[in-house]
Amino acid sequence: MFWPWAAAGNAGNVSVVWYQTEPQDGMPDLDCQTGHVHVMESTLIGATGKKTQSWMVDAAGRVVHIGWVCQGGTTCVATGQDRRLGDYFTNALDARGCVLIATGDTRLTDPTTGGPLPTARPLYLHQNGGPSLLGPGTCS
Repeated sequence: MFWPWAAAGNAGNVSVVWYQTEPQDGMPDLDCQTGHVHVMESTLIGATGKKTQSWMVDAAGRVVHIGWVCQGGTTCVATGQDRRLGDYFTNALDARGCVLIATGDTRLTDPTTGGPLPTARPLYLHQNGGPSLLGPGTCS
């Protein structure tokens, strides 16, 4: 797990997103080892009471990056390391209290060459089911 972000709704309601590698990757040091990276999200509802509910999902439903993830900021460019996944990742709520996630997707290829793109493409994910983090509504 790395780069967690949280978005809070009403008291006791929170969404946390993070990047996570697959079990076969072990616990890679992504500065120098390959990982299959997924966008994970967990929602807690009613955490201040006695009946807390929680859910966890692979928000994109697929790998969004395979490879290293340089965590050295702007030095990544100078050293030629892959930083394409960084700098897009956020978690927020829309006006209804439904989760919005912005991330990068490095799995798309250049339509002309078929090779990897030099930058990540934005990937926006929006909660489409389950309870709202604001009030009694749903995100269906």
